[in-house]
Amino acid sequence: MILDPLTQAIMTALVVMVAGVIFISETLLRREEGAGQVWALAYLAAMLTTLAYLGWAATPDMWWAIAVGNMMFVAATGFMWLGCLRFNDRLHPLSSGLVIAASLAAFLTVIVDGPNGGAWAGAGVMFLGISIFAAAGAVETLRGALGTNLNARVLTVVLVIQALYYALRTVAIFMLGGNSETFLRWFGTETTSYFTVALTITSLVTTSVLRADRARLRGHSDSSTVVYSSEQVLFESSFARLFADLVQRAQARRDPVVVIAIALEDLDTIATAFGESTVIEVVDSWVAGVRRHSPASALIGEDGLGRLLVVTDDTTVNDAKERALRIFNGLLDDAGMGVSVVRPAIGIGIALSSTAGYDTEALLEGARAAAARAADNLELSVVVAV
Repeated sequence: MILDPLTQAIMTALVVMVAGVIFISETLLRREEGAGQVWALAYLAAMLTTLAYLGWAATPDMWWAIAVGNMMFVAATGFMWLGCLRFNDRLHPLSSGLVIAASLAAFLTVIVDGPNGGAWAGAGVMFLGISIFAAAGAVETLRGALGTNLNARVLTVVLVIQALYYALRTVAIFMLGGNSETFLRWFGTETTSYFTVALTITSLVTTSVLRADRARLRGHSDSSTVVYSSEQVLFESSFARLFADLVQRAQARRDPVVVIAIALEDLDTIATAFGESTVIEVVDSWVAGVRRHSPASALIGEDGLGRLLVVTDDTTVNDAKERALRIFNGLLDDAGMGVSVVRPAIGIGIALSSTAGYDTEALLEGARAAAARAADNLELSVVVAV
């Protein structure tokens, strides 16, 4: 079925508007700062994009609406990149300047062509800008805090797909022209509308989960004071300081150090099916379970949404595995008693100073990698790093 341009614009605008309203409303209700605020600007720009194109589809004489739509489209993708930079605490004024400059270039290209520019006026510049910012955003999701958060991999995939699609679209429009049959069939408005709807829905879920994650980690001062979350586990920064000190003291005495990483998987799927509030509820209940089943002397800290690190002083591999299994079985017992209605997959990884040495990064990365392997293997509940 082939839809007319106005119907396509209405369909795309409806999905983008709903997604934008949801994300922006939650941002305002949370009074949030940081990455979520920047991503909210991306959704706002996307909403303005669809409104501009909808206005032009309804009234073709409004040629200047194409200029507004192109500018906002580039800005929306640019803000997604800036949000990733903000998440990783790497946002620089120059980055914002690049987004503004590219957006203005997309706008002015259409204005220069004037009313005779047609439907694809300035499209090449717009496509190129979108492709570059999407690629930059994808790279940024693999660095810093986003790089260590498995939930960010979905956003990586979304941005990579967008970057590749618009790179191909850029090549196609310069080589074939906007009115060629091949271009319209593979890269025309109808194909792009379906493409935009799918990516918008996926992006909404992913950025909502990441925003919730960051909000939990940002809900404290960055001072040197040790701070606990509302679930009484150490925030990431506090845990890092205490863990580094513990390892240093243990190395001087040659005392054993064991890091147990506990990872909950499928949180993005749960968010899609039940909503962001259910994810937070599930995580909170499982965090409480880890505290309940861990030794009273253990150091417990956050390592991202649905991820905890437990530090103990077990002397042997068998003792460490027994400790991890007690936590694992305790969490399963809690789920069986109805502590949590939704049951995400869980993986537990162990790293020991006897094999990884007294290197804090080696201990943490070893435990995280082992937990990831455990979560992917249905036959293994606990994996020991080698």
